[in-house]
Amino acid sequence: MKSDPVKTFVSELERFPSMTLGEVLKITSKELKNSGIVEYSREARHLVCHVFKIDAIKLIGNESLNADVGGVKKLSKMVRRRLNGEPVSRIIEEIEFYGLPFKLCENTLVPRSDTGTLVDAVLADFQSKTNDSFRVLDIGTGTGAIIISILYNMPRSIGTATDIDSKTLKMARFNATEIGIVDRLKFVKTNWCSDVREKFDIIVSNPPYIKSAIIPKLAIEVKGFDPLIALDGGIDGLDAYGNIFTQCSQNIANNGRLYLEIGYDQCETVVEMAKQAKWKFVRLIKDLGANDRVLVFEF
Repeated sequence: MKSDPVKTFVSELERFPSMTLGEVLKITSKELKNSGIVEYSREARHLVCHVFKIDAIKLIGNESLNADVGGVKKLSKMVRRRLNGEPVSRIIEEIEFYGLPFKLCENTLVPRSDTGTLVDAVLADFQSKTNDSFRVLDIGTGTGAIIISILYNMPRSIGTATDIDSKTLKMARFNATEIGIVDRLKFVKTNWCSDVREKFDIIVSNPPYIKSAIIPKLAIEVKGFDPLIALDGGIDGLDAYGNIFTQCSQNIANNGRLYLEIGYDQCETVVEMAKQAKWKFVRLIKDLGANDRVLVFEF
């Protein structure tokens, strides 16, 4: 029987706990590289900086400092978790999105950089109108990354964030508080926006859009650690869009816009669903990888 490489793995961090920060970084990078992790250098630096509470720039100038034994042991456990497929962001319970730090919990999806395309689209349409205050609704907010990033960059605007999960909303509120915009953001526990009665100039959502049958085929970092409810879009991956188009027609203000993240192959289908629900297609926006990413609608 073939042994599990992670179970039989013995980290140099465990065998030689007395070392400098530079040695710790070198060993961590090597162990991640040997396990096949592509961005081993960046991830190693991220883990080391987190454990020893030092930023990347200061680490460069302090690699000769002794690393405390407790920190080395803690880092070793984190390396083992990474080798089991757990993403670094899950391990340290934090990720940067749109230049801002967001805490994570097991109930929240890790925001991906491609979702920044949605924030870019909103800011391109509304940020230049500096004298106006806009009302923003984020459906299925998760960490709050999208709406918090928008409100942070549009300081005169206010918003509402919805989610079906109480723990997720608590995490989003924490992030809004830490980033300093919580006084402009309301949180509502509801299914999509069924209990929201106000009108909004901007409605955004990154709903679950992966086909149920595809989920078992996803990378372990996703299928093993992201919440299923934030991934599974049903048999065809489109369940959420039907709910959003139906419900949001009551929440969109005159001249308001709806911004939706989509899967790379869903553009035509989602646009047709929108037209059937009386929404007007405005434009498609591609992400940095040239994939279809965001659809914009008016009602």
